[in-house]
Amino acid sequence: AFLLGDVSVECWGEKHLTWAICLGVPGILLYMVAAPVWVTRLIKRNAQKITAATDRIAAEEEATAKKGLDPTKEDATRKLTADEAFLVRFSYLTKGYRAEFAYWQVVIMMR
Repeated sequence: AFLLGDVSVECWGEKHLTWAICLGVPGILLYMVAAPVWVTRLIKRNAQKITAATDRIAAEEEATAKKGLDPTKEDATRKLTADEAFLVRFSYLTKGYRAEFAYWQVVIMMR
């Protein structure tokens, strides 16, 4: 079998195998090792921000609900704090986890 992009290159021949090893192996290692390490460092470094923002948002929602308003409606005029902005940006990594277990996303990524 030959590569469709360059029919002079045989699949898994010497040239193709060299490229596959030189690009494929580092790419897989980056995906399997570097991404979880980066996420772990990001979560650990910002654990206090995550906790502070989560607590503040929960308190505001509770106060809003006590007033009889809908806590799910966003107040468009209020600016986000740096902690909340971080939480919004990276909430897909920590959503559903309590702050002390936010690292669990890395375990899920590695399985």
